[in-house]
Amino acid sequence: MAKKLLHFILFFLAGLIVLIGVSIYVFDEPVPKGTPGKEADLLALNMEKAINKEAWNKIHWITWTFAEDKVYVWDKYRQFLQVEWGGKRVVMNLTTKEGKAWQEGQSVSGNTERKYIKTAWENFCNDSFWFIAPAKAFDKGAKRELVHLPSGEQALKVTFYAGGVTPGDTYLWEFNASGFLPKSMKMWVKILPVGGLKSTWGSWETTSGAKIATNRSIGPLNIKVTDVSSGKSYLDCGLKVDPFKVLSR
Repeated sequence: MAKKLLHFILFFLAGLIVLIGVSIYVFDEPVPKGTPGKEADLLALNMEKAINKEAWNKIHWITWTFAEDKVYVWDKYRQFLQVEWGGKRVVMNLTTKEGKAWQEGQSVSGNTERKYIKTAWENFCNDSFWFIAPAKAFDKGAKRELVHLPSGEQALKVTFYAGGVTPGDTYLWEFNASGFLPKSMKMWVKILPVGGLKSTWGSWETTSGAKIATNRSIGPLNIKVTDVSSGKSYLDCGLKVDPFKVLSR
């Protein structure tokens, strides 16, 4: 009986490996070739205008819930961050990557504190990119290229050579026919075995003048952004106290 079970497990794993290999072969796309220069930069600037990056830059405080399990409060001017997830809470300085951490309301220290702070920073790098990626085309280390699609439409390819957790990732923005608001983003990233995976961006909402896509879909998977609030102070975000007072103690 045990021998038959072992054979079944080995057969199942072999089939799974073959299925994954075939999927990668069928769905994997090469990174498209693009042309850097003024046309690519102009397309990126038009994308920024479509989401009103100028308004985004003026936002002092912003809070949102990402994928229904992580709640962020970001003081953009001071570069302070609070993240809450799974009973954990981290308050940190994004510049120094130092901060404080709690588990179920009890403060933690030592390796546990450092682990929570590191996790909060890594989650923020990923989730804030998904939150406001169209505003990051001119970040330090970003290279912009114009791509001509087979349909005749233009797309914007952006490769990030610095910053974040996985530098070197490439993204391809496609736009709505009526303007330069992004409709989808294809990805060539280290954490995914398949290149060219597409995420649609939709359900755009406005906060303090800046446009935020509140729904992203990758196949049947929906990644939602909810409870978006912003303003000049924590009060505008529905907070009763400044969560970052602990950083000055």
